[in-house]
Amino acid sequence: QMSVTPPDQRRFLAEFVGWWRPVHVSQGTADSPRKAILRWAGDAGGEKDRRELESDELLIKQDVPYSEAYQGSVSSRFCLVPRGKSAWSSRFFRVLFAGCVPVLLNDYYEPPFEAFLNVPEWLIKWPMRRVDDGLLNFLRSLFVRTLQSMLERLKRDRCWYVWPPSALDYEQIDLQKGKLDAACPEWRTQNAFFGVMRLLNRKRRRSKTSFGTFYVPAGSSGRAHYVDENFEPVLK
Repeated sequence: QMSVTPPDQRRFLAEFVGWWRPVHVSQGTADSPRKAILRWAGDAGGEKDRRELESDELLIKQDVPYSEAYQGSVSSRFCLVPRGKSAWSSRFFRVLFAGCVPVLLNDYYEPPFEAFLNVPEWLIKWPMRRVDDGLLNFLRSLFVRTLQSMLERLKRDRCWYVWPPSALDYEQIDLQKGKLDAACPEWRTQNAFFGVMRLLNRKRRRSKTSFGTFYVPAGSSGRAHYVDENFEPVLK
């Protein structure tokens, strides 16, 4: 269930709970966005040293239990999702249900389902090599009503990122008992599986062997002529 604490009542401006990770060598020698975030928590020690910051505006921690990490997300107006060392981010999906506006700090990450979801309506994508006080100043400048509008749109789309377990999985029993109904009332038809199928359906093509294709000999050569059920050509 998404946290119901409104953004203007949240303690922190932004949060990040995670480890320092360098960017991949193919992306140059610039600092990792995670390193830039952790720099706000102090300049002493090496990049990999444990750093924590809990100020009036920022919550930054490393290596804490999942429950504590989630408490940071539900207590913040913005959740930072920086580039790590992998091509995907479980954090991106987790914070969608924390009631914070996600801030993506990864130039190379394409959020799933942008083909049919208006992701920029609820996601901020900021250059990952510009993680500095300019980012914080921008986040401070956003009106509360802007955040509320973004969160409403996020609530509309978030369940497309829920992947229901297999019918053979024990957790399917909990789903049928209504485990997801409060957070995702339409989860049976609005989920990641249906999202993937929706994208694949767009790529479907009519082939010589598809159900809607028929063929008859044409002309004196007798070459096959491919038509649909209305005898309109489907292949040249």
